[in-house]
Amino acid sequence: MADKSKFRVGSTRQRPGIDETTDDDLTVTGALRRSREMYENVTGNKTLDEGDGGVIQRVKATCTITLPATAVGRCYPIEHDGADGTLTITISPNASDKIMGAGFTSADDKDIVCTNGNQGDQVILVGNADGWNVLFMQGTWVREA
Repeated sequence: MADKSKFRVGSTRQRPGIDETTDDDLTVTGALRRSREMYENVTGNKTLDEGDGGVIQRVKATCTITLPATAVGRCYPIEHDGADGTLTITISPNASDKIMGAGFTSADDKDIVCTNGNQGDQVILVGNADGWNVLFMQGTWVREA
């Protein structure tokens, strides 16, 4: 008799479901991916707005991304999507906002920059009452002096 505490995620007739199994591990049949990934390719300077919140900004060329005034809880994921070592991404906050966390000292109107980064380098910024917090950072990013 199958142990009913163990399951396998699979599909039958192209309908996802959970089936009983005696395996000790969770087994995924087919691809496991997000149901919807929203992204926009960025090939030049861009000013973000509320419609860009939560949308991955895939940067394909050297550019400056300008953030809007902070909105609490709004999230902007920005990702290097060019060839390794070929582009610079500058993220510029509103003059009265700061980018903080990940070792950056809080100061209004200071950019963060990824110079000659690698594909996949990224930063995720989340708004709070004082500016933008770094939620996640991969690669080498520096703050404007």
